[in-house]
Amino acid sequence: MRVRGPSSIGGFLAACLLVACAGGSPDGADGDRGGPASASAGAGSTGPARARDLPTARPSNEAARLHAGLNLPPTQGSSNAGAFLDGAYAFDYSEAFLERLASFGFDALRLAVSEASAFDVGYLEALERALATVDGRGILCFFDTVRDGEGSHGDGRPNDLERLTAAWSALHERFEGYPDLRYELFNEPFGYPRTSAGAADYLRHMEHVIAGADLPRERVVLDGIGYASDVRRVAAAGWDGLLGYHFYPMWLPEGRRTQSAFSNLVQAELRGLSSRVLVTEFGARLDLGDSYRSYHANGDVSANQNALRGLHDALLALAAEGAPVLGTYLWHGWPNGDSYDPWQAEHRHGAAKVAAIQRDATAPRR
Repeated sequence: MRVRGPSSIGGFLAACLLVACAGGSPDGADGDRGGPASASAGAGSTGPARARDLPTARPSNEAARLHAGLNLPPTQGSSNAGAFLDGAYAFDYSEAFLERLASFGFDALRLAVSEASAFDVGYLEALERALATVDGRGILCFFDTVRDGEGSHGDGRPNDLERLTAAWSALHERFEGYPDLRYELFNEPFGYPRTSAGAADYLRHMEHVIAGADLPRERVVLDGIGYASDVRRVAAAGWDGLLGYHFYPMWLPEGRRTQSAFSNLVQAELRGLSSRVLVTEFGARLDLGDSYRSYHANGDVSANQNALRGLHDALLALAAEGAPVLGTYLWHGWPNGDSYDPWQAEHRHGAAKVAAIQRDATAPRR
């Protein structure tokens, strides 16, 4: 569910400022003794502040390969389904908004493309203006277009492999000169069975696109099977390049959505692969007050709170083993007032947890 309301960047900035001042480790919450990693905690906030009064929220990552990223979806429809709509995308982010993203701590952007938008000069120019604010770092991700009779996200398989190949060929011709820009070939391939045969079929289709569009393999990201959660099957099918992983509270069924269970899930899905994984989407409701600070063993506060804390645990554990993920991309940065939007003042505690996750995800706790 999306909760709509007035948009404000002040809450996110205030939250992130407190996170930055907290130092290099999460602030003190009781550990999750039931899971393999110690519990993490977000920072709180004393309240919203005016953006112009605040310094840079978070230090940027020094390691060039690590991304603290943000998804900027098309500004149409809903944040959940707008990227699947037919036609060239709307991208109505102001120049002032884009230029300030780096000062919020985001150093990379994940930007949507589709068959129509891949050939729309105005849209591509808008993407280039956005990328210029983060030194060209980030990801282009292809979203297929919904056809008649399909759900809001399509059917999870490419509508037409040849048109997908042509779109990526055109995109690479335009963005070849952006060496730090990755190509996420197909968003959430849930139309392929979560079996070895399904993963092999998916990989065969993606290899067809890579070869036909003459894409550099080192820049290609393949999503995990399903809703980009099963990266292990894609690796087992023979893909040795970058992997895209998505994480949301609904990944576990009701009754099992504890912090420890989320942490265990992420570690089980990523261990042994994390050094080539980009978490290209993660998100949860950010409007649940200061509950993100506290550990609740029975998960009685919110699956959203537990999901973010569990993800934080898992990424800290992987980093401590010397195998951090390559980056994380919050879903989403469109200031449309829904419950995943970090910019509103009343979302400051959830936004602080996001800031802590992105701060800690790529380096072991010291």
